[in-house]
Amino acid sequence: MEIVENEELRKRELDHLKSLEHECAQLLGQANLTIKEYEKKTGLDYGNYEKLVAEAQTWYQYQQVLLDIMLKIEELTYALSLGQLSKENCYSMYLPYAKQADDALKALETWHKNAGVALQIDLEANRRRRQGIEGFFMNIPAVFNDDLHYKDISQRTVPMISRQTSGRRTDEAREDPDLFKEDVRLIAKEGKLYYLPKLQKEGMI
Repeated sequence: MEIVENEELRKRELDHLKSLEHECAQLLGQANLTIKEYEKKTGLDYGNYEKLVAEAQTWYQYQQVLLDIMLKIEELTYALSLGQLSKENCYSMYLPYAKQADDALKALETWHKNAGVALQIDLEANRRRRQGIEGFFMNIPAVFNDDLHYKDISQRTVPMISRQTSGRRTDEAREDPDLFKEDVRLIAKEGKLYYLPKLQKEGMI
C-alpha cells in the first residue's frame, strides 16, 4: 500500500520491474536455446545419454524458475499499473518467451523419445537393453532368461526423464481474468474498506 499510494515510488518500482524483466528475458532465452540444442545430440551410448539427462535437468529447472519469476514480474507490473496499462501490455514479454519455452521442451521430449528407441529404454519397467560388449556376452545366457538382456536404470535418472518430458502449461496469463475490468463491491465497516469478490455461484458468501 505504501508503494501504491505514493505516485513517485510506484513509478520507480515499475521502472525497476522493467529492468528485471529484461534481465530475466535474456537468461530465459539462453536457457530455452540451450535446451533446444539437446535435440541435435544423437548417436549416444547409454552412459553419455545419462550424463546429458542430468545436465539437461539443471537447465530444465533453471528454465522453470525463470518462467515463474518472469510471470511474477508481469503480475506485479499489472498490479502496480493500477489499470493504466492493459493486461496484454503487461504480459507482452512473458507470452513469447513462454511459447519459446514450450517449443524447447517439445524438442527435448523428441530427443528423449528418439534416445529411448535407440537405446531400448523402458521407463515403466525402469530398465534398458544391454548394448555393446556387455550385450554380446549376455546373448547366450539370455536365451534361457530374456530378462538378462536388460539392465536396471538408475532410480535418479527415471524421474528426471519423466519431468523433462512432462511439458508445462504456459498460458496462465491468458486465462486469468482482468481484475481491473471486473465489477466489484466495497463494504465500509468501522472506517475500513473491504473488497467483496464477484459471486461465482449462486448461494456463495
